[in-house]
Amino acid sequence: MLKEIDATLKRLQTDYVDIYQLHWPDSATPLEETAEALEIMKKAGKIRYVGMSNYGQNEVEKMMQYISVDCQQGLYNILERNAASYHNIPLDYRTEKEVFPNVKKYGQAFLPYSPLMQGLLAGKFADDFSVSEKDVRISNPKLTGKDFPVYQKGAAKLRAFGEEIGHPINEVVLNWMRQKEEITSVINGVSNVQQLESNLHCITWELTQDEIDSINNILAIFETME
Repeated sequence: MLKEIDATLKRLQTDYVDIYQLHWPDSATPLEETAEALEIMKKAGKIRYVGMSNYGQNEVEKMMQYISVDCQQGLYNILERNAASYHNIPLDYRTEKEVFPNVKKYGQAFLPYSPLMQGLLAGKFADDFSVSEKDVRISNPKLTGKDFPVYQKGAAKLRAFGEEIGHPINEVVLNWMRQKEEITSVINGVSNVQQLESNLHCITWELTQDEIDSINNILAIFETME
């Protein structure tokens, strides 16, 4: 890890990174050892803040005994609110049920990934959509398996709701997320400038409380789906 941060700084041509995140749990390395390396990097001024991504809350709280954990990152979008897996990888946390209360309790930032559910919530999936064998999404059973029609129906309802209020589905779901007090910044990938501009447009308006209530009622089933 100590060699890796130096290589990272060299590639980025900078002296430090703002947030250094542990991306996935490493069962082969004790948290104490990881915390020690992070502390060395922090004291050297190479990193400013420590983040943990995809960790269970017991592990996060254990890490906090050794070093400050400033942010958490996890899978979260309007249809995957307490997901138990990502691409068949088990997740040892439930975002709304477990992570949200803790980031508020400890004053941590929260960074959700896959906010558009790999394109399903971007409005690009036609009714007859199917994933190509060459597409990385083929390994996501929620987009290829028996539950896909459920998620597809949820996306269709959101798209229809967006049409009612005059906004595309991607803006609706990103707005819904950014208006949650637990969320600090949304991690959202794009393929071109047009997609970036379209997503950024969500910050120019806000959902009313009545609209948020309508969305939550439409998608109540997804509060507990894992």
